[in-house]
Amino acid sequence: MSLDYARRFPTDFPRLGNRYKKKSDNTDRYNCIAWAMSECHRPWWPGCVEPAGYWPPTLSEEETIENFIDAFRQKGYELCVGAHHEWRFEKIAIYADRTGVPTHAARQSWSGIWFSKLGQNVDISHRSLDALAQGLYGTVVQTMKRPWTRERLVTAVKLSLKTSTKTARFFRKPTTP
Repeated sequence: MSLDYARRFPTDFPRLGNRYKKKSDNTDRYNCIAWAMSECHRPWWPGCVEPAGYWPPTLSEEETIENFIDAFRQKGYELCVGAHHEWRFEKIAIYADRTGVPTHAARQSWSGIWFSKLGQNVDISHRSLDALAQGLYGTVVQTMKRPWTRERLVTAVKLSLKTSTKTARFFRKPTTP
């Protein structure tokens, strides 16, 4: 199986190494912000308009950390300190470049693993936020959390199933007959 999707990982994410698992194939149907919002049918970004994408119409079209925080607040997230796992909360992390422009968001699963949609590339799981830091996405500038609810847990499972592919099995050890 080809790892073409990962050929730029050493340059774009120098700390990632092989500490990730591919969870889906390449797609431009959604982006990292949408993925962190638990959506996989449209990208979220300031200035996007439906049907090509989405940004809450009550928010400005500026690419600022505060604007992204406000978008996540509309989905029930509140500011928090730390990326540590809290079993009662779903967390997200917002990354920004050196100039303070948001670049990426990652979402933490109920089990504490982080998930990221890498642009139009694949979705991956990674154990720490540091794995994507200091590269293309800069550093984590804010974490936020919201309480898990039964509905959110069901949505998270459905989203995982909807975006998973058979290629995700590539990382499992083959069984011998």
